[in-house]
Amino acid sequence: MSSRAPTLMWVQVIGEGADPMYHYGIIIREYRERAGMTQAQLAARWPKSERFGGGEGVSWKYIQDIEHGRKRIDDQETLRKVCSLLHIPLWRVGLSEYDPFTDTLTSSQCCMQVVDLMELTLRQAWTMRKSSLLGPARGVMTRLGTLWASFLASTPPALQKEVSFQRLQANYHCLQGVLAVDAMQYHKAITHYYDMYQIAQHLQEPALLAHALMNIGVEYDRQGQTLQSIQYLEQARDWSFEAPKAWRVLVHAYLSRAYARSGDLRRFLQANDMALRWSHCLYSDYIDDPDGVYYSTGNILAERSAGYLLLDQPHSTLALRKDVITVLQQGQESRVAAWMSLDWAQAYLLLGEVEACVSELRQFHRDALRMGSAHALQQARSVLASLERNYGDARVVKALREELLEDAGGASEMPSNCSSTSH
Repeated sequence: MSSRAPTLMWVQVIGEGADPMYHYGIIIREYRERAGMTQAQLAARWPKSERFGGGEGVSWKYIQDIEHGRKRIDDQETLRKVCSLLHIPLWRVGLSEYDPFTDTLTSSQCCMQVVDLMELTLRQAWTMRKSSLLGPARGVMTRLGTLWASFLASTPPALQKEVSFQRLQANYHCLQGVLAVDAMQYHKAITHYYDMYQIAQHLQEPALLAHALMNIGVEYDRQGQTLQSIQYLEQARDWSFEAPKAWRVLVHAYLSRAYARSGDLRRFLQANDMALRWSHCLYSDYIDDPDGVYYSTGNILAERSAGYLLLDQPHSTLALRKDVITVLQQGQESRVAAWMSLDWAQAYLLLGEVEACVSELRQFHRDALRMGSAHALQQARSVLASLERNYGDARVVKALREELLEDAGGASEMPSNCSSTSH
């Protein structure tokens, strides 16, 4: 908070040319009377400036002169001590909560309320993203980002060292990274994830470390850098054993996909089976992470479905379909449900069942448009490109391309250079 803004306001209220320090006397008298103190009682406890030897005690006449504006309080440190003595909010005299003389926050209540509000806003944005409301989620994060930048610029170093503040900062980077992926800004996403990891390393909190390492590993998996992906995900797995059990579920599910991409069927099944087993043992599916949502059986089966595709086992992906649909119908996982059509489209493509592939891809494209995810739309176009390479003369494929072009506003290019199994 600026120390000048309130003073300027007071000058306007008092009138041009008036002494703003006079207003301090009015405030001091107000709070002295609230405390039931006489001028003599306040004089006895008045903090003396170090220039005059320090300590306490002045004449009652000095207090009278202060309250009537005949004397100034030129020493800011003295003014702070008076505010502490009379419980005067520092903003009433134009001072910041940050005390430069002691490098501490004299009262962090207001700042922490702002932190709490930002944390609530962050959770709401996570909920929107989970519900495939990417547009509203981005809008919230844009506003939050503006507030965050302003808050960082004006927040004292003492508050920025608070654990709750740093944890909020880590979770902020996490969601910004996730939304960057949805916008196909992959370099920006991994930058946010590394920022999150740096904070996690400083705090040394197992859950936060597992989450940050997992995010980095998943992003490397998306880029096809399998060895690096497994390296980070296995580090995340190790930290998850020191965190609440639900983190084991989350990390092992993602780790299973990385093993599938590496062609390791045994470790893929082992990691996914462990995730399923632990998810059934938990009393609650909720994980103590920034989104406040659960990682359930539906999510784990979705990773299993994608893993089978990476291992060139489309029959296994389709065999899971009934179980996946049953589980998803029991929850509110609209985002996971939307992505499953992509898996089924790819499975049918691998099996040469063109019409079934077109039907699933059409549904996924509609869901991708509804989500507003550029990343999801890219995956749809990637599968369409594969369809055209193999079955370009088929009437249903030509019709689907025309539909997708129309929905995309006449886009002329259907890129196909992204991994189509990255949800």
